[in-house]
Amino acid sequence: MDLGLAGKRALITGATRGIGRAIAEHLAAEGCHVALCARDAAQVKAMVEALKTRGVKATGRAFDVTDEAALRGWIAEADRALGGLDILVPNVSALSGAVTPGEKSWRLGFEIDVLATVRTVEAALPFLEKSKAGAIVGIASAAAVEFFGGVRPYN
Repeated sequence: MDLGLAGKRALITGATRGIGRAIAEHLAAEGCHVALCARDAAQVKAMVEALKTRGVKATGRAFDVTDEAALRGWIAEADRALGGLDILVPNVSALSGAVTPGEKSWRLGFEIDVLATVRTVEAALPFLEKSKAGAIVGIASAAAVEFFGGVRPYN
């Protein structure tokens, strides 16, 4: 399928496993250059190398997206490495379906799923605004309508 993405430059958080990995692979298959991050350095390195075999530029860094300085530095680095940014996919999430009770679990989910996404968008906007085709693709979850043993829906 040709989605007209050849030569575009995409940045994806949480892109070494699951949905993030699939997004990175599909974008690279479309000819998109990809910058990715995740927490595991070995997985980041392996993913970057796998994407390069598709004939696209690929770069990555291992860090925690809750580290705002690291996040901002990586986004600027990705912009330089790819020659700009056209697509942003803030994909990283703390929710796994195995929500543990208590405030700590909720705070972690909020910090990663909400605040890290907001910070990623804010940091990437100056770069995306330079693109003639800037786009932000938000990832959402069905967790709000699922029951994982925590709060039961009111009937």
